[in-house]
Amino acid sequence: MGARGKRWTVIGAAVAVALIAVAAVLWLVVRPQINSAEACGRVVALNEARDDSRPVSTGSRTAIVYGDSYAQGWGLDTPRASWPAAFGADADLTVTVDAVGSSGLLRAAMCPDTGIVKRIQDAAPVEADLVVIQTGLNDAWSSDEEIRAALARIDLLVEGDVALVGPTNPPGMADMDIARVDRVLSSAADDLGWSYIPLFELGAVTYLPDAVHPDGPSQALIGEFVASALAGR
Repeated sequence: MGARGKRWTVIGAAVAVALIAVAAVLWLVVRPQINSAEACGRVVALNEARDDSRPVSTGSRTAIVYGDSYAQGWGLDTPRASWPAAFGADADLTVTVDAVGSSGLLRAAMCPDTGIVKRIQDAAPVEADLVVIQTGLNDAWSSDEEIRAALARIDLLVEGDVALVGPTNPPGMADMDIARVDRVLSSAADDLGWSYIPLFELGAVTYLPDAVHPDGPSQALIGEFVASALAGR
């Protein structure tokens, strides 16, 4: 091969490496924005099966849980048996659930415009003795400043007591800095005067085969842990 051919080979290899790098960056940016009709359809179908017009528990006070696929019961044989049901039973609360799989505070990968802030804004004024926000895993693509601003916005939209439930540490998301999100949520909750219930070091959690979502017993464990944590405050 002549010098010219070698030069074009080197240039071609460099371009290929550059394209791979660009593709990797684009994947990280696009990943939380799936928004496909099929994926969103699965989320909607799960919520229809849950029928969240009905509370998942009954008690002497009311609470509403805004959450993601954990609260939605993704992957469970009985989705309404997700952690808010055990939480309400242990805490003597009538709990209703507003949960959308893949949603974080601001972003939602599967269904557009279903972030938690948007849902609370659409529902305002939120009428409940206790408002519980369960988030974290789908906030890994948001900056610290975005997370803090989102929580401050929620604080303006709700009245009464607010509890913030942080993320677990699932092995299927080991490549994401979930610990950072946990730290930001904890600090922001403290600044706002909210209760913060960290799940990040709740080591007894076991997961479904996807290594992201808790199995049935661990969903109950999370609900009982949240109830116990709030009872001590």
